[in-house]
Amino acid sequence: MQETGSYTTDKLPKYRLDSFSVNQLYDSHVHWLNTGDLALGLNLNTLRNEDQLKAIELKEEYFRGEWLYGFGWDENKFDLDFELHRATLDRVFPNFPVIFSRADGHSSWLNSLALQRLGMIDFLLLDKGELNPSGILREREHMIGILNLPPLTHSQIVDRLLVAQEIFLSQGFTHIRDMASDQRLWNAARELENQGKLRMHVELNFTCEDRVDFERALLEFKQVQTAKTPHLKPRGIKLYFDGSLGSGTALLGRGPGQGVEGLQLWSHEDLVYVLNKTWAIGAEISIHALGDEAVDRVVRLCRQVSARGLSGILNLEHVQVLRNETIQLMKPLHIRCHLQPCHWLSDRQWLAQRLKDKIVEAFPWERLRLAQVPICFGSDSPIEKADLFQNLEAIALSKDEGIPALSVDPLKFHQYPYQDGCRTISEFASGKLTQIHWG
Repeated sequence: MQETGSYTTDKLPKYRLDSFSVNQLYDSHVHWLNTGDLALGLNLNTLRNEDQLKAIELKEEYFRGEWLYGFGWDENKFDLDFELHRATLDRVFPNFPVIFSRADGHSSWLNSLALQRLGMIDFLLLDKGELNPSGILREREHMIGILNLPPLTHSQIVDRLLVAQEIFLSQGFTHIRDMASDQRLWNAARELENQGKLRMHVELNFTCEDRVDFERALLEFKQVQTAKTPHLKPRGIKLYFDGSLGSGTALLGRGPGQGVEGLQLWSHEDLVYVLNKTWAIGAEISIHALGDEAVDRVVRLCRQVSARGLSGILNLEHVQVLRNETIQLMKPLHIRCHLQPCHWLSDRQWLAQRLKDKIVEAFPWERLRLAQVPICFGSDSPIEKADLFQNLEAIALSKDEGIPALSVDPLKFHQYPYQDGCRTISEFASGKLTQIHWG
């Protein structure tokens, strides 16, 4: 890293005003295809009320077959009289199935016709002890809905990867780590590379939803595992162990004798199976573990596997809430934690209320650094915008709201941490990217 401006943890404007540069600027957690898909699709980030819903200009690119698909709603932004219910969508869109993903990608909002097509019209979401036929699906049921959409064509995948590439490069990111790869994405990316159109360094992790789907993901990964190219590096397998704070599905402990809340999406038996098969072929495993209880359970299971003589690289994704005792358990393992400080900016308005006394365990970048557990920073694009300055802002401001201050330069955690990347320097001045140097 090279900087012409000085860094202080208590004055964000230094980065906004000064010039600085970063070698191999890295976004360590993105969804490459989804970033391009949202850029071309229906973005619901500013949705506030039913009038805005009615005013949506329906475009051909918003549809997957006959399904209307949108992304980005957040009920925390809704007007008080705007009801998050399938009846709302039924009034506005009665003639075709609708599925809208929440901003965190862990819930979806459907109309009745969509629920009928999925065979879920009688699905009742258990929420706070009451049966609620709201049309809101979470986690596995949400993914069933998303996976039911007609798949993108090869040319559509190529177009979206190119659009996303321009988004990342426009922010100075020359190295990204994709968390939702599969064979079709790999084929499209290889085509771009062969045509000289791929300009980023991309790590790929093949995602799976359950144990059966893991066999498919593992087979696809093994077919390309040794096919490392100048721009593409297959790394391993990705899975979701719990959910998100925004959807209420993060697995959180509530103290001794108080139990846990949230959802665990993999059984211990199935996760151990995946760890063994993934590490046995020398691949990395990346596990979405957001709540403190999720992280603790994953780390303990990895220690059990390692104690039997099999070890490998474990990437923990998000780690938004983390107990100190879990950090100590991490130390014998080959762990890297991938954090997204920008999530603090989105969650700050309700974070303390949701976590209560656990707020001291949230966003543990400084505690992990002090424990010498390797960390990297990313954006989770398109969940959050791929924007270096949003992470810098979150780190600078969060220390005043109970998050331990990061006492070193955060730019070091946005540098590509390996030796196999492209040589690049991203230069910034006055809060904007000015140039990328390619070596």
